[in-house]
Amino acid sequence: YTLTLDGEADGTGVTTDGYAVNIDGIIGTDLNLTITTAATTTIDLNASSGTVRNLTINHASCVAQLDTSFQCLNLTITSGELDLDGAGNLIVSGLTVVGSGGAEDAATLNGTDMAVTLGSGVTTDYGLSVLQGGTFTCSGSPTHIMGSISVANNAHAKCTLTAGSTTINGEHTGDNRCINVKGTDGVLTHNSGTIAITRAGSAGMQKLSGTLPLNNLTINHGSANISQKSHLTLAGTLTVTAGTFTTGSNYAL
Repeated sequence: YTLTLDGEADGTGVTTDGYAVNIDGIIGTDLNLTITTAATTTIDLNASSGTVRNLTINHASCVAQLDTSFQCLNLTITSGELDLDGAGNLIVSGLTVVGSGGAEDAATLNGTDMAVTLGSGVTTDYGLSVLQGGTFTCSGSPTHIMGSISVANNAHAKCTLTAGSTTINGEHTGDNRCINVKGTDGVLTHNSGTIAITRAGSAGMQKLSGTLPLNNLTINHGSANISQKSHLTLAGTLTVTAGTFTTGSNYAL
């Protein structure tokens, strides 16, 4: 079952200190939360024991600000915003989906200056999927770990990677892709920093019918076999520390 939370309070029934959720005690492992609070609100999900299973943000006016580190199985931002707010790190062991076919910036995951782990090692799907209306953004130079990245073929699907390091250690085996911008309209921005692919096995990377724009790229696993599935432009350095990197067939590097 899912608890849907549409307000905020301090638990006294008298006043509010701006919390939609404030969990400090013990919870089970099957707690699903959907937050529809139509305001900027604080959420504390760092239980003393147990973790939230699935977290959904789903209101256009909701800006849910984490005030501590948080871990869950799956994260979905249908509309509204989840802001790490400089308070702690985010770990999603399963899938993270941002957007649902809405207007530009209708759903946002803001990872400013915070370490983020999204679907580390996941192969059943993409660790991070940015759909139409979804925006994944971060500033500063935090360290990110992701299973894989997918960006929809839409100008309102936007993914901006950290200026620090992003480790990609999985792939969507159904697509055989670790980075997949699904068309020329999808926006993947990597102006600085390094992507390190440590996937133990074969995986492709592409911007379908276009050129994938990255900064520094490192291949670093003895069993890695990473290949281009589209043209690739690197503004920085290509380093093959371990494993194999191939340009594929008829693709420019």
